[in-house]
Amino acid sequence: MDASTGHTRSKFVYWAILFFLCLVPLVTLYVSSGGAVELARVGAPEGQLIYLFSKLSGLCAFVLLFWQLITAMLSKFSRQQSDYGTGSTVHIYLGAALLMMALFHAGFFVSAVSIRSGHLALHLLLPDLTSGYYATALSFGLIALYLVVIAVCSAILRTRFPTFWKLGHALIYFTIPLILLHAFMVGSEVQSSYFLPVFMVLAVAAILAVISRAVSLVRA
Repeated sequence: MDASTGHTRSKFVYWAILFFLCLVPLVTLYVSSGGAVELARVGAPEGQLIYLFSKLSGLCAFVLLFWQLITAMLSKFSRQQSDYGTGSTVHIYLGAALLMMALFHAGFFVSAVSIRSGHLALHLLLPDLTSGYYATALSFGLIALYLVVIAVCSAILRTRFPTFWKLGHALIYFTIPLILLHAFMVGSEVQSSYFLPVFMVLAVAAILAVISRAVSLVRA
């Protein structure tokens, strides 16, 4: 097998795995919500469909973030670093998709709560670590969202702020514990039999990849 064939196969495997991973949130939410009949039934709670979109985008954001971290870290040890590493086209597009899903997650959630409560729930966009379990869990996710925004914006502005962008982009690593806490504390679908295996594999792989990269930098 020549280098060109091997490169093509590796790209196919990369996108096939990502496609499968992105299907898991959809299947998980479909099953947990009772299927299309339940989603379409008359008398469903106000804002229910928007709330489900929030869940779906949140699960997709999780998949994209951790897949992005894993492949970017592992690319440091691969000949195909330029394909998936920081600055590659794939890395940039996945980062944009991650940011979009994260913003959808928060936006749909605030919209659903606003519809159900009858008033604009913008207070949910402010972290609150002192008002109990639920507010704290939401705040972990909210802080992670803001760190993702900073990380993505830092990469976009890297040519204008060459000394700052790497520091800003590195904030993405701090989202790992925040998102894991947020997901386990309030993400009921995360603990379903469909999504939990994916959640555990991606979480462990991302943590190990980051640790491995940190060790390699220390030894360098």
